[in-house]
Amino acid sequence: MERDGLTEVEIAEQDSRIRVVRAAGSAPSVPVQDAVAPSTNDLDPEPEVESHYVTSPMPGTFYTAQSPDAAPFVSVGEVVKPGKIVGIVEAMKVMNEIKCEFSGTVTKVLVPNGSPVEYGQKLFEIQ
Repeated sequence: MERDGLTEVEIAEQDSRIRVVRAAGSAPSVPVQDAVAPSTNDLDPEPEVESHYVTSPMPGTFYTAQSPDAAPFVSVGEVVKPGKIVGIVEAMKVMNEIKCEFSGTVTKVLVPNGSPVEYGQKLFEIQ
């Protein structure tokens, strides 16, 4: 993880999930495994909603709006389509628009406005 600059890795398979998180400059962390109990109600299974994530294409500073006094590009509950601008990542004084690549509803904004982000970091959850 350190060699590749990763701070988090998550692997999910059927009824289990393994997540390893490493704080920058810290010793390696111990993986955490969560077991998910199987559903006892097989007669009325809930449909699984697949989550997609909009990720940062580069390291920089993430902004949710065009300017400090402007409304955010998207909000939780908003329906988005491919090509919709959802945020900006500023890198080397250049404002790079971040566009959604799929349709769905914004369920989570994962990074606060003005926060530093890394390449591949999840910014929004879309279902």
